[in-house]
Amino acid sequence: MPSFELTERLLDACAPACLARARRLLADGGVRLGRDEVVDELFVLTGSVDDGEAVRRVWICNDDAELGGDCSCAGSQFCEHMAATVLAHESRDEAGVTSAPVDRPGRSAHRMAPPAGGQFMAYLLRLSDDGSELSICPSRVAESADGPIATPFSLSRLGEAVQPEYVGDDDLAILHSLADHALSLKGLVWYPLARTSVGLLRQIMASGRCHWQDIDGPVLELGESVCAEVEWELLPSGWQRLNWHAGHLSGQCQLPLLPPWLLDPETGTCRAMSAGIDEDLAGRLLLGGPVPPDGVDEIVELLADAPRDFPRPARLNVSRLESCRPRPVVTLCNASIGHATGFSSNAAARLQFAYGD
Repeated sequence: MPSFELTERLLDACAPACLARARRLLADGGVRLGRDEVVDELFVLTGSVDDGEAVRRVWICNDDAELGGDCSCAGSQFCEHMAATVLAHESRDEAGVTSAPVDRPGRSAHRMAPPAGGQFMAYLLRLSDDGSELSICPSRVAESADGPIATPFSLSRLGEAVQPEYVGDDDLAILHSLADHALSLKGLVWYPLARTSVGLLRQIMASGRCHWQDIDGPVLELGESVCAEVEWELLPSGWQRLNWHAGHLSGQCQLPLLPPWLLDPETGTCRAMSAGIDEDLAGRLLLGGPVPPDGVDEIVELLADAPRDFPRPARLNVSRLESCRPRPVVTLCNASIGHATGFSSNAAARLQFAYGD
């Protein structure tokens, strides 16, 4: 939207005293523009304004009907910080105000200087002891003489009318996405991530403030993909399970995603495990679980366009028995039983059930 149209609506929405304060903020150089873009025919402008007391986060929207928005100062409906942002947008070329994202700590593995107030959002990722579940802890981080201190941030706070100043636009997007994944689980400290949460995890890592296990852990960064070793394992039941691993790489954590990722816990580098097929197909195969004998043909057809070196489940000759009652079979055996003083061998019996002949 042309800046003069935005300014005309500003003059209609802003009181004279408010506009005067906005001009002083602009003259003092405390305005920094963020993004300006059109989203669903709605013009959106973001920025930050340092008024000497704190850095205020500003979000402004403008459509054909009216000018609106919000500011972290929790002031009037249209405050001087919002007005100063609109004026900066108008005078960007003349006054030399540059359009750039607001600086955030942790854009790389080296922590950047914290914003005013010494607080920012970070996201801690951990893996359960058995390796079956990932979880994330959104946290407020405060700088202290002893180093950064992380405090869990509850998703229930998203219902508040005004968010803390350390919660930026990118954090709000992440927190709302996490709330959508967590559904009604709003009072947790660690929020479980489903295996299908690859997109959310990429969004969190893009902030540059996603740490492994705790705030002193390495910042997670996405690296080049790594080739996975894929094989179909025949289970005693006759079903076949797809195993996806990278046994040739040691000291790595495998993250339960679709497809899985490898994490280097020392450097924080995450790499997707690729097997030459697209991620959607890989996710479908892994999410489907073990394949029964009569489901093999469907999987083979699903892999029709996959590379020839990608393994297919084996077609098995299966004998089907007529419906019959199970026949109990008792076998005498010796069982080793443990005691405080050691182990002893005792007579026992093993019960099994036979089907058919």
